[in-house]
Formats: sequence, structure tokens, C-alpha cells
Amino acid sequence: MTEAEWLACDDPGRVNRAPAFKWWGFAEPLARPSSRQTRLLAVACAGLVVDRLSFPGAREALGAFERHADGRCAPADLRAARVVAERCLQDCDRRAPVERRHNYPGAYPAERKAALLLREAGRTEPNVPVGQRWGYWDCLGGHCPAAAGLVRDIFGNPFRPVAADPAWRTSDVLALARGIYDEKAFDRLPILADALQDAGCDSPGLLNHLREPGEHVRGCWALDLLL
Repeated sequence: MTEAEWLACDDPGRVNRAPAFKWWGFAEPLARPSSRQTRLLAVACAGLVVDRLSFPGAREALGAFERHADGRCAPADLRAARVVAERCLQDCDRRAPVERRHNYPGAYPAERKAALLLREAGRTEPNVPVGQRWGYWDCLGGHCPAAAGLVRDIFGNPFRPVAADPAWRTSDVLALARGIYDEKAFDRLPILADALQDAGCDSPGLLNHLREPGEHVRGCWALDLLL
């Protein structure tokens, strides 16, 4: 896959594998995705479809899984959220049983697909990266292009890695970046780009990513780079 193909790809499975190409012989290997990145990608993907779920507490459970990725969720809250995710899936099966002959994700009702993604967001571990389990991306249905954008937002461009200059991390830049991350105020990313330019940043990859209108989530590589 070339850089142009990676940037244009709407298949999250292929985009998610692109960083691995670096591990297999490219000149500048990337570090393997961290467990935090893995969990935040699963949360972001589930967030695309969580509105399909009518089970009480589903969205709150997803919030707990996001806090867990950042080490901010109490163990009791995480356990409770995982219970909600399991019960949500059971509720889907009770109301619309899945026939064994159709027991693959592409044939599931939309709500059950969303429930599977919610459960995945709560149990993703670093030894099984999100998207490598059988049928994972099938659960997204028409949301696959958006999920491909999430992969790019979290992992960054493997063909053009960016290194941060410590001089860019001024007090204004760090305060803006922390506020955007904590408040999920991604509409303020262009303001952060302006502050970075004022601090001497001349990286087109970083500045363009902060200014582009695509989806941004917690785990965004540009914010992580600064924080």
C-alpha cells in the first residue's frame, strides 16, 4: 500500500494494518500500538454506532471504557460497565435471536452489531489488537469509512512520522492541548495549530492534521505527541 492509497482507503481493516508494514522492513520502524491506543480505537468505533442501542446505560458504559483506556476508571466502575455491555448483548439476543446458520457478524441485526462493538470496547487487550478478531469490521456496516478515519487519527501517518520539538511545548500550547483533550473540544484544534505555529512549529503533517475537518477523538496522535 502506498501513502496515497493509505490516505484514500475507506477500509479500516486495511488502514489498520498499514502501520504493520513498517514493522516488516521499512526504513524507520514504528512502535507497536499501545494498549491505550488499542482501547481508544475500540471505544471510538463503538461510539459510531452506540446510538443504535436502547439498553439503559450503554452510553455510560462506553464512557467508562474510555476512562479505563486513560487509567481513570475505578475497577468497580469498569466491572459494572462490562456487565452492562454483556446484558446489552443478551437483550439483543433475547429480542432477536440469531440463527446458528447465520452466526457471523455480517448477518447480525444492526443493534446486535453495536452491542458486540460495545463489549469489544470493554474487553480489548493489548495482546489482541482491535480489528484482528474475526468479523470485527463487519459490525460497523456503513460506518467503515468513518472508522478508517479514526484509525488514521489515532495512529497517524506511518509514511511520515512526526517528532515533536520540545520548543513547541510552550505553556500556551500545553494548556490548549490539555483543555481540548480533557473537554473533548476538538473544534478548538485549529486554534492549537495557530499556537503551535507561533511557537515555531513548521511540521506540515502536524499542523494540517490539527486543521483538517475530519473526525478527531481521544487518542488523536497529534494531541498525544504534544501531551
